[in-house]
Amino acid sequence: MSDALELWLVRHGQTVWNAQGLVSGWTDVALSELGEQQGRDLAPYLSQHSFDGVWASTLQRAQNTARLAGFEPQTDVRLRELGFGDLEGAVWETMDPTHRNALLAFTGFQAPNG
Repeated sequence: MSDALELWLVRHGQTVWNAQGLVSGWTDVALSELGEQQGRDLAPYLSQHSFDGVWASTLQRAQNTARLAGFEPQTDVRLRELGFGDLEGAVWETMDPTHRNALLAFTGFQAPNG
């Protein structure tokens, strides 16, 4: 018997803000119609596998993606993505290039008031 742990990471489906090119971190944005379909599309694939547990962040987009894929997730606030502070709801394309470049580089990124 192996002591190895296999971990599967699944990103939530598209949100209404993703579709509009808006930055969302801790803002509890709903899935778009496409995002809901993406969650449903996971179900046939994931149903072929056995999982000891399914966890999601406390945000509705993550929980709803799991539910649409056929699971009732346990929630944990520690699974939330970054809080983008003042950048929440910002339009990616028109965001200050300094913030955009720092976020793309990721290392050492700190959102203002995030």
